[in-house]
Parts: sequence; C-alpha cells; structure tokens
Amino acid sequence: MIEVVTRKKRKASKSASKRRKTKKELWAEYGLERPPKPRYSGLRGIVWFLLSLYVRQRDLKAYGPICINCGKVKEEFHGGHFIPTGECGWDGLALDEKNVHAECSYCNFRDKAKLNYARNLDLRYGAGTAQALRDRYYEYKHSGNQYKNLTQNEYREKIAYLQALLEPVDN
Repeated sequence: MIEVVTRKKRKASKSASKRRKTKKELWAEYGLERPPKPRYSGLRGIVWFLLSLYVRQRDLKAYGPICINCGKVKEEFHGGHFIPTGECGWDGLALDEKNVHAECSYCNFRDKAKLNYARNLDLRYGAGTAQALRDRYYEYKHSGNQYKNLTQNEYREKIAYLQALLEPVDN
C-alpha cells in the first residue's frame, strides 16, 4: 500500500524533529534543576545561575559569610555586580568574575554608590582593581560600540567552564 503524504503530515513530522526544548529540558541538559523564577531565560539564565553560585561559593570559602559591600556577616547572598548588569554588556563586565561577588540583598538592591564594594575589591585583588573595572565600563559606554550578546556556543563554553569551577553541592 502506498501512503499518501499530505502537507499536514509533512509539517507534523518536520515540527516534531525541530521541536524546541522546554525550559526544564534545557536546564536538565546541564544536570540542573530549573529554579522557580530564574533571573534570565535560556542559556543566559543558566550562565548567570552558575556564575552567581560560583562567586558565592568562592567568596564564602575565601572570606566567610561576609558581604563585600557592607562587611556584615549574613546568612544569604546574591551574586552582586560592582558595575550593574544593565550597564555593562553580556560579553563584557556582566560575566567578569572580578565584577561579581557575594553581596547581601540589601546592598545588592539598595546601595548604588558601592563605595565599600570598591574599597574591598582593591583589598582583594590589589589597588586599582575597582578603577580598572570603572575604566572598562566608561570605555564601553563612551565608545559608541555596543557589546554583543554571546553566541549559543559561547554560552555553552561558559557553562562548561563554570561547571568545572563549581564544587559539588550537598542536597
């Protein structure tokens, strides 16, 4: 018997092979459980989740449960940027490990001056670190060039890099 392939059948088989992964499937591809409300979607969300987790682990191990900005001992931290994400481009400072540190929620959302953050960056990495980050930001802002979004492959490389840095987390 000869099967007649209609347009509908062709379209259905084509769409099944090109079906996009669900958000949950995308996160599972990297061995992660998708948080209820990730800050960003897609691969960018996974990169941000892993970077935030990594810098919090790194800072807790190196400096204890202390906010980089206010210096207070806290129980919960965010991955707080010195130069805010919305102003620094995804292929620039947003994913720079020296620009992201364990910061308490109060400082992350309310303290925009970040004066202590700058001082503590210089203490951690050497004098001039905060100014070097500011200089990179001003160069970007005044160059007229826009940072580009990372490609899918660049996001995947960043995910692999961050997963290699992370220490196993006990559930």
